[in-house]
Amino acid sequence: MLTADPNGIAVPGLSPESPPDEASWIAAIEALLEREQPFLAYDLACRGERQYPRSLDLHLLQVQALLRGHSTGTALTLLPALAPELRATLPMASRARLAAVHRLIWEQAGQRTELEEARRLYRELYEAGRGAVDALAAAVLSQQLGDRETARQLAQAIAGDVDPLVRGHALLMLGDAAGATTAFSEASRGWGRDYRAAVAALKSVQALADSGIAVPETVMRLLQPPQVVIFGGQPLDSAETPEPLLPTTKLAALKQAIADQLETLDARIGYSSAACGADLLFIESLLERGGEAHVVLPCALPDFVEARVAYAGPEWVKRFDAALARAATVTYATRERYLGHTILLRYANAVTAGIGWLRANLLLTEPELLVAWDFRAANQPGSPSDFMDHWPDIARLHVIELDELAEAGEAAPLARPQLSMVVRPERLIRAMLFADVVGYSKLGEEYLPSFFKLLERVKALFDAAGHVPDLVEAWGDALYVVMPNARHLLTHAFRLREAFTQLDHRDFGLPVQLNVRIGLHAGPVFSFHHPVTGRTVFSGQQVNRAARIEPITMPGEVYGSQEFVALLTAEENAARHELQFLGKPYTPWYRAEYLGVVEMPKNHGRQPIYHLLPAAERPSVAVGLQARAAG
Repeated sequence: MLTADPNGIAVPGLSPESPPDEASWIAAIEALLEREQPFLAYDLACRGERQYPRSLDLHLLQVQALLRGHSTGTALTLLPALAPELRATLPMASRARLAAVHRLIWEQAGQRTELEEARRLYRELYEAGRGAVDALAAAVLSQQLGDRETARQLAQAIAGDVDPLVRGHALLMLGDAAGATTAFSEASRGWGRDYRAAVAALKSVQALADSGIAVPETVMRLLQPPQVVIFGGQPLDSAETPEPLLPTTKLAALKQAIADQLETLDARIGYSSAACGADLLFIESLLERGGEAHVVLPCALPDFVEARVAYAGPEWVKRFDAALARAATVTYATRERYLGHTILLRYANAVTAGIGWLRANLLLTEPELLVAWDFRAANQPGSPSDFMDHWPDIARLHVIELDELAEAGEAAPLARPQLSMVVRPERLIRAMLFADVVGYSKLGEEYLPSFFKLLERVKALFDAAGHVPDLVEAWGDALYVVMPNARHLLTHAFRLREAFTQLDHRDFGLPVQLNVRIGLHAGPVFSFHHPVTGRTVFSGQQVNRAARIEPITMPGEVYGSQEFVALLTAEENAARHELQFLGKPYTPWYRAEYLGVVEMPKNHGRQPIYHLLPAAERPSVAVGLQARAAG
């Protein structure tokens, strides 16, 4: 069963009604974590805690989901403060979740105290009779602490366990490479789509290797993460296609070619659109091999079906409906009307690539791009060639050449794609910033000249970021900036934030320290010359969405929409691979921490929001604890 969340992400396995009890909430959240869907798990844990506000387990699952999604700073502020005597009375399941949380904090923030606390909890759980899995965790953490004797003792105690994953780790620590390889081989056959188990095993084995344990290459090959594939496909020819590119006579050969490529790549997870033709063949082929399909649509559902599916006939509409019903998630790059604007297809490609990369990073891998392409096809927005032009890594590009596929049977007559409305000019993809000065309302009239002197300094720092914006507007304490590039806009956002956090109000004769809230979004917008002012303006629903993010942003911080982060990720990966191609070093310069699906002001719905920070601002356990105490 597929239930669409208001943010456009569909969560399989959940009915529209709330789970009947706390245990059912916990089971649903843990199921999402097991499928490596920490963002959806966090959203569900928040919903569950609203129904059961005194549930420590639901709260710990929130923290665990944030940590699994690498939202470390946010997770630290939510970590509950529990007295030692209270911790000792917790049920076993709650203590196990707390141990997992401390272990994740150690892995992400590097605090030895968290490593020691996690080891202590796991040892207690094992000694209380919980089982070999807790002994294994305590053994690995002991090895990382340098307590090799304890690690060896625990490994010896579980080396004959029936669980091949436990046995494999223990035998590695005891130096039995052949036995460990046999055990991990047995474990890998039982994982199936349990990507959490595979990634957790890879992390723990890598931790052993980093602490001095010899790990054979055969074991590392067995622990390879699931392969993520991003797909770009040619739609079926229509009555207006100038020359045959993908006639129905090539569909059988294309289906086989896609299946062969998926087999070669060992594809487990796929991201694509769902137009008739290659896209739907990709989704069907991935599902047939037991894979996990994620669909990204560029516009409102009726318009997409009308423009990209229905012209091929009712059978393809049925296949489209079936594909969406079986998809793991369905994401709308935008829910606006199509209006004949092909730039929405290019935008959806960028969003598809971005969220595909984000998912692959969580799985400790990088995605592959597979395209079904004909060299004679026009390089149009959203086409396979457009996808290839924006793909950063040619070594991870795989092409099915449509002109080489064999034909069979007679071509079915297809109609002309229908558009109920075509609007010109076409929209543009733009990144947008809205900022608000915190503390401005406390200034009296006499301080306005001083405020504008401060803004002169702010502008100098803002301009130092380079890259001239398409538009900068200001009114009162508000700022609105539009740029064509998400990376450049984030650079400006960090400079703006830096200006307000570094400038001292006393240097300008102001009575209070000012701060700034910054919200970022990206999407398709109209560009006009305003008939009254003669200035360039950008308009559309995406501008309204961008404006709604700033009011929910914490002072001194930068928040961004999922669409902005997806576009940013696609751009950043292209820049990273370009530097690597030139032999130059790449240094990450930002982090994106997931905050959850947030309610927007003025009844503007709910949407996923990320916290964007400079990479140098590493999470600190001490800071997290201070923030929790202040809260």
